[in-house]
Amino acid sequence: MEDSFIIKQNLTLFEFYRSTLIFFSQSKLFKKLLILFSLSTAFMLYVSIIANPELHFYDIVGALSLFIFLFIALPLIILLYSIFLFRTKSYLFKNVTYEFTHWGITRNGEKTEFSKPWRDVKKIKETKSFIIFIFQNDFHVIQKRMLKNPEELNAFKEYIKENIKK
Repeated sequence: MEDSFIIKQNLTLFEFYRSTLIFFSQSKLFKKLLILFSLSTAFMLYVSIIANPELHFYDIVGALSLFIFLFIALPLIILLYSIFLFRTKSYLFKNVTYEFTHWGITRNGEKTEFSKPWRDVKKIKETKSFIIFIFQNDFHVIQKRMLKNPEELNAFKEYIKENIKK
């Protein structure tokens, strides 16, 4: 097994946007909002039915407006924020190097440096394209395509599992 892994990163806007959506969908805040919106929607429909047993289209749309916000407006806001961040702070996404050691994760890039021990990793989310390390208030994306081959990817996953167990 390797003693460390060094992975160079160059995120595209679309990759950053996708990983940001994944991060937000995994967050406790998003889950609490989903519960709150569900309860609010059910309550609004209940009140609409009590007030007027003849349900109209606008009553249903009004009750579902919170879900419309959650699943249409929120991703759009996240997209606009991603575009803004990508354009104003491009150094966060280009020519970044992650080093994974027995101690933890170090990120080096132009104007940025980050270092956290393995114990600070709250969750790891794997998708088809990424491995996302979720911390208390932020996340870091490792693109699977930046690993040379499937064997290196499997070795990296094993390395992560071994270090998370410690």
